[in-house]
Amino acid sequence: MVLPTPTSLALTLLITSPFQWFTVAGAKTFRIPRFSDSGAALGGTAFVSGTAVVLWKGLFEGLDLTLGALGATLSVLSLALYEWARSTVAGRRFNIALAGEVPDAVCEAGPYRYIRHPFYLSYVIAFLGMLVATATLVAAVVFMFNLALFTYMARDDERTLEGSALGSDYGTYKQRVGFLLLLPRRR
Repeated sequence: MVLPTPTSLALTLLITSPFQWFTVAGAKTFRIPRFSDSGAALGGTAFVSGTAVVLWKGLFEGLDLTLGALGATLSVLSLALYEWARSTVAGRRFNIALAGEVPDAVCEAGPYRYIRHPFYLSYVIAFLGMLVATATLVAAVVFMFNLALFTYMARDDERTLEGSALGSDYGTYKQRVGFLLLLPRRR
């Protein structure tokens, strides 16, 4: 066991902070149906997995300063995107993942002008920060699992919207805006 340096400890805490923030802020942002099979438990478990990987590496093995700084940068970017998306959807009746519920309208404001799933992308960026900072096989497995999980959740949200009264509007929106990455501007 290597005692972490103050810098390594600070990076460890910074890299884990998005996972905590997503949990706390998400509970205040999204509607969670009472008796449904929502993604709240899955999301919470995912965020715990990212936290655990970073804490283990950071506290027991220490983080490489360069990789830790890159991971911390990605963590800050993930939080910035998350907060941009969160401020955009405030009051729009957005639901927790896998709830099968539909908002009042298709959101095309804020980051939704450029990517269809900014929340899920912010989660993936945080997990990428975890992977870069720790550079372990366990981190790679956790990253791949969570990439698959959040992609599945995004696809489920899309199926729900496509089968709703918003289906036509959402289909038009999908043609213009990329899934998780920016696409060239389309008409």
